[in-house]
Amino acid sequence: MRFLFSRLALLSSLLLLAVVARAQEPPAAGAARIKAVQALPPDSTKVKALITLSDDVLSADNAAAMRYAQQALALARRLRDPLATIKSLGAVGYVATQTGDLVLATQSHQQALALIHPDRPPESRLLFTNLLGLANAYTEQGNFEEAEGYYRQLAARVAAPTTVRQRFNQMVCYHSMGIFYGVWRQSGRAPARVKALALRYPRRAVAACRALHEPVNLTFALISLGQALQDAGRPDSAAYYARQGVALARAQRNPQTQYMAYQLLTTAVYAQGQWAASAAAARQALALVREVGNPADEAQIQHNLGRALAKNGDGLGAYAAAQASQRLRDTLQTTERTRALAQLQVSFKTREQQAQILALQQRNRLAAQAQELARLRTRQERAGLGTLALLALAGAGGVVWQYRRRQAVRLAAEATALRRRLAADLHDDVGNLLTQLNLQSGLLSEAHAYTPAQVAARLETLAATARRAAQQMSDVVWGLGAARRTLPELLAHMRDHAQEVLPPAGVDVEFATALDPACPAPPAEAQQQLYLIYKEALHNVVKHARATLVQVNLQQTPAGLVLTVAD
Repeated sequence: MRFLFSRLALLSSLLLLAVVARAQEPPAAGAARIKAVQALPPDSTKVKALITLSDDVLSADNAAAMRYAQQALALARRLRDPLATIKSLGAVGYVATQTGDLVLATQSHQQALALIHPDRPPESRLLFTNLLGLANAYTEQGNFEEAEGYYRQLAARVAAPTTVRQRFNQMVCYHSMGIFYGVWRQSGRAPARVKALALRYPRRAVAACRALHEPVNLTFALISLGQALQDAGRPDSAAYYARQGVALARAQRNPQTQYMAYQLLTTAVYAQGQWAASAAAARQALALVREVGNPADEAQIQHNLGRALAKNGDGLGAYAAAQASQRLRDTLQTTERTRALAQLQVSFKTREQQAQILALQQRNRLAAQAQELARLRTRQERAGLGTLALLALAGAGGVVWQYRRRQAVRLAAEATALRRRLAADLHDDVGNLLTQLNLQSGLLSEAHAYTPAQVAARLETLAATARRAAQQMSDVVWGLGAARRTLPELLAHMRDHAQEVLPPAGVDVEFATALDPACPAPPAEAQQQLYLIYKEALHNVVKHARATLVQVNLQQTPAGLVLTVAD
């Protein structure tokens, strides 16, 4: 999942640092505007205009963005203006980070920090952005220990915010630190303590975004938290936050954040074993990424869609998705080769260098031909295997039909017995709760005899009894269809109940299952009893335990199903 962390880091840094630097986005840089900026007198106003111009053209022309930032720096130094020099150094560092010149980025931010006096308000406001820029530059270099030191300085500065700007900086800090610790953990070189930090700071970022009512940044923070939970092996909680991110992004009509949230949801429900849901989320992400126009992420989403379809039994769909993913990767590789070749052709001026370019083109053509031959060979092999698989399935179909017919007769008898027992449960449990509701409502008719606090307490008791009656009725209705349900459906119902009960109480849930979907489900009565035991266990966790994480383990052994609920 490193690609999703990288995408989050890029988009959030562009968004958050731009908001910190200025309140609103300036107009696009056209030729007339560039001439107007260059014609300004050499003063601090021109320095500011050059910095803004550099930021405007960054996405379209990296070389021009760096040129304008360095012009601003040279002018600020000639003017001997410390504040303008600090701003220009920060702009050079920002552009250098985005264009991959990490050495220049590090040097620029370090020089800016050396000029800043924390006791001078105009300069101290630039301390945060340069510390963040330096931490990001070290992160991109893979120097995580050095980057962590600057992130800790940032965290100390925003620990007790008193103004809106300081609270916004705190949100930016926590969001950036969450992404940083996630990337560090993904690198495989992180110490054990990073595992907890990779979850702590995304949670703080979500809380900070909600306190500031920042829906766009909250979407990024929810996706970052969900990715951290997914990386920590908690796909159930990851799916919970991914769905929140999807809902927010859809409300904002932002296809960029929507497809990122759907990417996370695809992998989270895949890890839960919900192949159909994973494929549906991947298709949503695919439609959105095509609208945005990002071939690299589209290739990854096609790959995830192929995995989900293969697990769901759709071999043809999986093969088509794999082919589409490979075509996109081939196109990206070809584009990258073409870009590299064009750069070589511009830089090489001698005949010998031109000969090297021709040799490189020949090698690329040969590699492409070899790749095409390998792809054709793979396609033929897969077609042969698919034919054999279809023949095998046709032979097994008759045996499966006979087996299922006998199973249907047995399940019908079990279902009849289960309905009788559920009818008794409905009469005993729900009838008892309805009787309590009748008595409690009768007591409320004498409200003049009670104090307001007593009336409120009785109303709360009445509401709690009503909720219990509704939940009991829902479980009884669900139990009516238990004879026809499979193990994955039972597991899905258990997951739904956990999401309804635990996250609102501040408790994460982690499922670990070892079930074979092909194995027959246990008898309907056993399913009902298992669900009632599981429901009571979660109720006790919420009511009595001081837990932050509940682990649910459902395993299939030769002796039967084994359910473990641990906080």
